[in-house]
Amino acid sequence: MIRDMEYRIGLLTCVVTMFASGCGGDAPEMAYVTGKVVLNGETVPGGKVMFNPQAIEDTTEATGRPAVGIINSDGEFTLSTYEDGDGAVIGMHTVEYYSPDPEKLRENDDAESAAWFAGKKIYVPADMKFEVTDDDNEITVELKER
Repeated sequence: MIRDMEYRIGLLTCVVTMFASGCGGDAPEMAYVTGKVVLNGETVPGGKVMFNPQAIEDTTEATGRPAVGIINSDGEFTLSTYEDGDGAVIGMHTVEYYSPDPEKLRENDDAESAAWFAGKKIYVPADMKFEVTDDDNEITVELKER
């Protein structure tokens, strides 16, 4: 009885997940996106960027999933949406930036990056948007500091 219930719950979870993620075929167009992140002309040595697709024209429907890029120690990133390095959905995007925790950087023996981030209050200007085109895209994200 319990195994039958577990099977039904598992099957229901799979079906719901399949419908929630889409059935394929309607995937939006993607384009390769790389870039760098800077603050006051200096490359930002870590963190994450997220590119959020904007709604299509006069609708509230976004064109796909957000893309995420891990920023390396040289301030560079490559966006990934569905697979590693596959880029971002074509169209307009707003950008979010997530700083690494300086304490975790110190724990991972990255004292130089920890010192760089210590005390900084970094943000993305509210009006920052980027258009991802159907070609290869190289983007510079210019952050601000409070």
